[in-house]
Amino acid sequence: MEREVGKRGQGISMTYLIIAILGLIVLIIIAIFFTKGTGWIFGEESAVASGSSMDVWRSQCESWCDLGSNLYCTKEFVKKDGDEEIKYSCLGSSKTEPLGVSCDNEDLECI
Repeated sequence: MEREVGKRGQGISMTYLIIAILGLIVLIIIAIFFTKGTGWIFGEESAVASGSSMDVWRSQCESWCDLGSNLYCTKEFVKKDGDEEIKYSCLGSSKTEPLGVSCDNEDLECI
């Protein structure tokens, strides 16, 4: 006697495949959200991100001042505001806006 072998239970079910694909899409969206934020969707920079980046720049300026590094005098930072680029530096100059970090290190001479 021959038994008929049913195809049920063999291979991957269509439901499992659809759920796996949807799960993968959700994981990709979550990863993009945590790495890029939501500004890339609407074509704008988040105010929180721009504020925190300027805080990081100020911290770098303070560290360079404490170390007596010439980067305090020369390093420029660029912030994009729409199509416009605004340049900042620790001291400020005719080409850059100041970040408002003063340096009392007597060993550091900015020309």
